[in-house]
Amino acid sequence: MKQLLLLIMTVVLVGCGKKEEGKPQSNAKTPSPTTSTKSDPQTEPTDTDTDTDTDADAEKEKPLSESTKLLIAQAEKGDADAAEKLGDMYYVGFGGVSKDGKEAVNWYRKAAEQGNAYAQQVLAGFYYTGDIVEQDQVTAWAWANILFENGNPVAELLKASYRDGRGKGYKPMTPEDFSKAQELSKEMIKNNPKLIRK
Repeated sequence: MKQLLLLIMTVVLVGCGKKEEGKPQSNAKTPSPTTSTKSDPQTEPTDTDTDTDTDADAEKEKPLSESTKLLIAQAEKGDADAAEKLGDMYYVGFGGVSKDGKEAVNWYRKAAEQGNAYAQQVLAGFYYTGDIVEQDQVTAWAWANILFENGNPVAELLKASYRDGRGKGYKPMTPEDFSKAQELSKEMIKNNPKLIRK
């Protein structure tokens, strides 16, 4: 069931990308390049999606529930599943937390770095579409390849989609960018073997 939800989320993220080539997403504050030579997957989230950022005037900080505090404690001790759940909570804004895209990416990254496949897929989608983080097909493909190395059946489709620039307004990766993506994926795995749970 979770695999089906992942596939649907990926299709939605890719399908809701740029409307036309050269034009930003309707909710983006600034345009992002379709491809990037940037190869640092640890880049801090950028403010490219107003739907997932906290608006201080419209929404007051909510007190955290005891269960959310417990989840945060578990995630901070290295529980990847707890970190992934916190990513979901901050991305949507439920469970006693305010909607905060940057905080969501931080928790998804913590989960992904510990081999959580769902978080790896979410990060790949964010980098491909430019949702919350700066759009970067190289990093998107690297995360999709890590997901593939974890045995996720959706990953092959993602890798091909990201490489071929599927989705309206996306461009295929250049051979140089594809080579960078392969190297980045290998480097990420070498630097953090926990990315692979097999």
